[in-house]
Amino acid sequence: MGICFPTPIPCNGTPVTGDELLAGAKRIEELGFAGIWMPDVMGRGYFALDPLVGLAAVAAVTDRVELGTSIVQAPLSDAASLARQALSAALVGRGRFVLGVGAGSTRLDFEITGRDYDRRFQIFEEHVQAIRSLWAGEQTGAGRLEPWPELAGGPPVLIGSWEGGWIERAAAEFDGWIGSGAHCSWDQLEAAAKRFRQAGGRRAVLASVVADLDQRGAAGPDDRVDLRCPSKEALSRLNRLVDYGIDDVILMDSNRQAGHLERLAELNI
Repeated sequence: MGICFPTPIPCNGTPVTGDELLAGAKRIEELGFAGIWMPDVMGRGYFALDPLVGLAAVAAVTDRVELGTSIVQAPLSDAASLARQALSAALVGRGRFVLGVGAGSTRLDFEITGRDYDRRFQIFEEHVQAIRSLWAGEQTGAGRLEPWPELAGGPPVLIGSWEGGWIERAAAEFDGWIGSGAHCSWDQLEAAAKRFRQAGGRRAVLASVVADLDQRGAAGPDDRVDLRCPSKEALSRLNRLVDYGIDDVILMDSNRQAGHLERLAELNI
């Protein structure tokens, strides 16, 4: 299990100072979570850190946890800038950084950046290919990035997209697939995970799984995938995800009560 940190405002997150960011990251590692993940959102009525900048800071105060983006919306920036930022995060992450990347799904994020929402999948395709070429030291457009030897090839890449055959491509061409519990039902997730495994996929990550152990939400076939339920039921849901073929679950802690993060840590299976 990993933690989405800082917790987004829609999941009862609160603003953090720089010191609180670093202290919180260290606490997450101390509690035994496997990773710290940050989303890439803009223009939704609240501020969220740039995930690559935020994770670079977290890398300096942690030693073990994986550092991942869930997800970077590739069409919101140019390919060369994103390629360089990811290599920078990989450098300070010392082998712990994973780039979760997708086409994006929220029009507001595109409107604030002046990007073309309707062409996002085409732009995503172009950017992903350009980024991998730049990481390999190849020329793209008018120049090269010339990555240092230890950065050649770039970090692992997880594809965060459901459409256009990207689940199968994530299995065949990349290092894994990353879905969102907040945007899929249990039945949809089961079907997607099955497709990924049938295509030979190695690593399946489920991000944006809202967790509140003081709630009693349902987990029917059409319900969103979450852990809004008591601990015993949460363990049952986690094992259900294992049965689906999910390797990693990234939780959004929506309960602001003291000790709740510690209760989530006890769910590690």
